[in-house]
Amino acid sequence: MDPFINNRKELVPTKPKEQSAVLPHSEENLGGKIMEQLPKGTELTVQQKGVLNKYMDGMRWGITGVSPLTCKDAECPYYSKCPLVKAEIPRPVGEDCPVEKGLMLQWLEQYIATSGMDLERLSAYDMLILQDIAYQQLLEARAAMELADNPLIQVKTFVGVDHRDGSPMYTYSLNNLVTFRERSNKIKMKLLREIIATAKSKSEEERGQSDKSTEIALKLKEIEKKLGKSGIKMPQVIDVPSKE
Repeated sequence: MDPFINNRKELVPTKPKEQSAVLPHSEENLGGKIMEQLPKGTELTVQQKGVLNKYMDGMRWGITGVSPLTCKDAECPYYSKCPLVKAEIPRPVGEDCPVEKGLMLQWLEQYIATSGMDLERLSAYDMLILQDIAYQQLLEARAAMELADNPLIQVKTFVGVDHRDGSPMYTYSLNNLVTFRERSNKIKMKLLREIIATAKSKSEEERGQSDKSTEIALKLKEIEKKLGKSGIKMPQVIDVPSKE
């Protein structure tokens, strides 16, 4: 007997199961979990519910939902580098920084494209990693802007007084901003390698299933050729009466 016939169920490829990152936004009560914790009888307006829904939507993939700076206009530590200030565009004081939000969305799109993944088929795990990569990129951007105002690579630090002549003593160390950027970049590259490896694994799995489907189709044609389209023909048994 052909081994394919005995194991035909095992050879049929199965579709991998994974949680999709694509979640509906319309008519979805994302802020419901917050509303449940409010005192009983609390009435919320449509606008208030919208604020809670928007907050929960931004937090669905972790802390990246609160990562953009809160705009403080002239009190912002990166005020001198703000493109809104340079272009004389009104700033949304007290709201999320539109520049950082825009940058994170741009980086997220770029990293999705770099990973080679299909946007419509991202799993929740994939999205979490990609968001974290964009977040690390944002932290690096902040460090770069701080370095622009404090560009010294070696930082001079007071450590004490020379007991012989009373002169101050200093030591030099690497600027913490430089160290931070290096560490953040290593984390980002590690996450990026992981997401690329995940995309490659999914691609190979899908290609393997496609190859298996082709193999099954060829097997079926081979069996059909051997047995005919009508299937297995059983030999007819004729009962011949015995002669006594």
